[in-house]
Amino acid sequence: MPVLRSEKLPNEVNYVLWHITESVEMLEQAMDWTAQGLMEYKKISHPQKQAEWLAGRLAAMALCEDLGLEYGGLQKDEFGKPHLVDAPGHISLTNCFPFAAAGFHSKGPVGIDLEIPREKLHRLATKFLDDQEQLLSEDNRLALAIRWSAKEALYKLHGRKRLAFKEDIKTGVFALTEWGYFGATLQPDTENTACRVYFKRVAPDLWLTVALERVVWQVPVASEPAAE
Repeated sequence: MPVLRSEKLPNEVNYVLWHITESVEMLEQAMDWTAQGLMEYKKISHPQKQAEWLAGRLAAMALCEDLGLEYGGLQKDEFGKPHLVDAPGHISLTNCFPFAAAGFHSKGPVGIDLEIPREKLHRLATKFLDDQEQLLSEDNRLALAIRWSAKEALYKLHGRKRLAFKEDIKTGVFALTEWGYFGATLQPDTENTACRVYFKRVAPDLWLTVALERVVWQVPVASEPAAE
């Protein structure tokens, strides 16, 4: 089983990273098929897309095994967001050939993404970053990749679509280190959700980003002194 990584991150998200080295036929044989999963899979015709779909589900199966959860398959909601069937917690899937990953958070929604720094991100920067984010990125390929990946993860975290990467998803300041985290905001329409994105290099030239909603601390209101 080509599980490249399986670990728990500091933000309490567990993930499994799968390195696709098998043929599509071998991946198919390793699957625990459900009727819905098989129906969804049969709609995919491209071999690479088939391999990515299968590896993502196999990563989810391995993740459930690590966590002691019964894997009953995945079911997508009306927006296409996957959910574990008859199991607690929240799951997110991603792929970046030849890798796929599944992430799990027990306490709330999670979004994950994999990205390789690519030349094309320089050309796309103005389409997914606002002026401040472009300034902070300094046209650095790794910085652009982390921001692009973060926005993908935040989009999955939101899970309801209709988000514009440039206008509705804002990412904060971070240093280009092997791992780290930074603030972000989802602000579609009148909503404004504070988030935090964790990032980590998980293989040569491969970066994982994980997005969670940030817990807002409730500051106690000082009581007024009693009247004498």
